[in-house]
Amino acid sequence: MKKFCSPALILVLSLIMLCFILTGCNEIYVTFNPDGGSFISGESTAVYKEKDEMAVTAPEVKREGYVFVGWDKEFGAPETDITVSALWDKLYTVTFDAIPDKEDDNTTQLKTSSEKVAYPADPTREGYVFDGWDKQIETVSEDTTVSAKWKKLYTVTFNLNGGTTTENELLSQIIVEGGSAKAPKVEKYLMAQVVWDKDFSNVTADTEVTAQWERRELTSTEVAKLISPATVEVNTYRRNNVEWATGSGFFIDNKGTLVTNYHVIEDAYEIKIKLEDGTICDVTEVVSFDKEIDLAILKINRETPDFLEFATTSPVKGDVVYAIGSSLGLDGTFTTGLVSTVEREIEGQYYIQTSAAISHGNSGGPLVSAKGFVIGINTLTASEGQNLNFSIPIAKVNDLKENRMTVRNWFDKYVELKWWIFEKVVNEKNSAKTKTVQQITDGDTVKATYAGSNDYDYYYLECTKKYGKDGKELPLDIYVHMYTEDENFFNYFLMLFMSLNVSTMTGTGLEYDESGYYKYDEGYMFYIGIYDVFNKENMNFTTQKLGFAITSFSTKAGSYQIFAMTSTNPDYREN
Repeated sequence: MKKFCSPALILVLSLIMLCFILTGCNEIYVTFNPDGGSFISGESTAVYKEKDEMAVTAPEVKREGYVFVGWDKEFGAPETDITVSALWDKLYTVTFDAIPDKEDDNTTQLKTSSEKVAYPADPTREGYVFDGWDKQIETVSEDTTVSAKWKKLYTVTFNLNGGTTTENELLSQIIVEGGSAKAPKVEKYLMAQVVWDKDFSNVTADTEVTAQWERRELTSTEVAKLISPATVEVNTYRRNNVEWATGSGFFIDNKGTLVTNYHVIEDAYEIKIKLEDGTICDVTEVVSFDKEIDLAILKINRETPDFLEFATTSPVKGDVVYAIGSSLGLDGTFTTGLVSTVEREIEGQYYIQTSAAISHGNSGGPLVSAKGFVIGINTLTASEGQNLNFSIPIAKVNDLKENRMTVRNWFDKYVELKWWIFEKVVNEKNSAKTKTVQQITDGDTVKATYAGSNDYDYYYLECTKKYGKDGKELPLDIYVHMYTEDENFFNYFLMLFMSLNVSTMTGTGLEYDESGYYKYDEGYMFYIGIYDVFNKENMNFTTQKLGFAITSFSTKAGSYQIFAMTSTNPDYREN
């Protein structure tokens, strides 16, 4: 068969082929709109060819501060030209500010509105405790700062002020601001805790809290244990080391300062104290004194850790009180009683009257309250009654003016009784004669003899008027003491004052104002006293001397010592 190709057939085939070609080459354009962003890679326009049936590949886009979410239309196989726009989700900054004013500790997170915020681990800060964040958010719609909340840590220290505790772990506590500390259980010997000096229930600063103590009421045993080591026996001596007086005293500080009555040390040439353990200490200073109040403050060169504290309040009638001292030389005698009267006036002075028994030797000792505080200085007792005892209020000690001096300087300046019997001894003149006259000076002790009933011994003093600071004349008293070891001597001798003519050894007897007789040392003492000699009737100082005579009614011979002294101190008078 003959092959041929007609023109018509070729035309038909060509049209079919053209249509096929034209159909297979249809292009669709996809335009990508970054919507404020920019392209990273790819083209802004893509062509979709139906013939190839290959999906359109989108370009990569970016936008500062945003996260690309996708495109707003499907463009994988479009049927017509389309424009697709990028969809963006804004990024928000979440800043976690851990420590105020310290940016290098901040942490940040970038989150879209659809993302949940993740909180970081709890931060730490020296001296503070983390108290959470100031905001609790899950998502954000704007830039946000979340700040840490802190509570400051404070130290609360408990000062026990001399107390003790078994809860030592509570003595220093770290407390969160606004929190409360826990107080330890505390105790202190002889004390009761009253309060802590600061509130610690709402702590807002470093705080030291100090225990406030108050002396509790003590048992009598506790009082005795407290005051005994601080109480001393006070012994005084004259020039010849003869014991002069015994009293009591008590320390008022840890430096050896003690209080006693003035009459305990009056006329003393030397003062010693005996401690509770028997140690003897010399008093080195008279710190201050007042004869009228009857108080003295003394000093020894020794530390004294045991001392008594003054009461700050006055006693009340009916209060229990305690007294301690060297009653009749029995050191450490401890008694108790009640306050009978708070202010008992005696000769212009006020005393605390109590039923706490005191005796000679208690003078200067402490009268203490049931809490062991000194309320008074035991001073005197009424011998004619029972349980009538009197103490100077302790506040009077504060009225004393300091006038420090050695005991010797005090003696030389303030003690009137410069000499006592046996201290300045002179011999009798013309002892062989049976009738003699001899001048003696104030303070002389004459060692003399007597030959019997025909022996007359005359003595005289040169009396001089004395004046007070106000210029007024002071009454001058004369005392004569005669000492003998012959117990019967006082049955047959005569001693009298005279207005004496020295040259003739004659005169007029003067009536004396007081006399007495007592055991002294190894013998016996008889004394007479005459008051205000310059105003005595029958005493003529123009032609006469103030004299005294010793004579005997017996023929028996013997010896005696006679001592004469003058005084302007009315306290020496018997009445």
